Amino acid sequence: YLFILYMEPLLRWLKVGGRGYQFNCLRDAAEQTQHQMADCTYADDLNILTTSISDLTIQADKLTKYADWARLKVNMDKSSATAALHCSNHDKPYDYTIVSKRITRRLHVQGTQVQVHAPKEAFRHLGIYITMDLQWRAQYQHMLQLVTKKLASLKRSWLSPKQKMRVLNTSVRPMIRYTFPVAPYTQQQIKTLDSLMT
Repeated sequence: YLFILYMEPLLRWLKVGGRGYQFNCLRDAAEQTQHQMADCTYADDLNILTTSISDLTIQADKLTKYADWARLKVNMDKSSATAALHCSNHDKPYDYTIVSKRITRRLHVQGTQVQVHAPKEAFRHLGIYITMDLQWRAQYQHMLQLVTKKLASLKRSWLSPKQKMRVLNTSVRPMIRYTFPVAPYTQQQIKTLDSLMT
């Protein structure tokens, strides 16, 4: 709880200047600024969202200044940047070479260059694998492997059938359901996951 209070000034500062991600479905510029999404933060997992790389550079500078002032060390091993260049590169918005060229050397946090993540390569956010082109194969494959592994361990365990059912209903099924609001599994993928548990 104290960490959240500690981070609140940074989250508010990231909204200043209208540099957060602005939704193009909103036509009015004032509305876009009002409803901007400057971060996607949960507990200590901070994600900075912008509409342009120049805004991302400014937001990264804010993060550096705040972290230095607050005596925080940003974990650069878990930090990366990626982009989908829909506005500036219509033909190839997910081209890693172009994304890397635009971000590399421009983006630093606490004096360290931020690693660039390929737009079509999955990254993990709050336990869900996401790509900038919103392809969910990596998430499904991860879930399939995880469920298979957990069920194999459960099958080998010395638990009674009743205890195994309890683990299945309180651990494995909720783990799958957690991803439903975000990951659009196909009916066949859901059937496959379900068949593993029956």
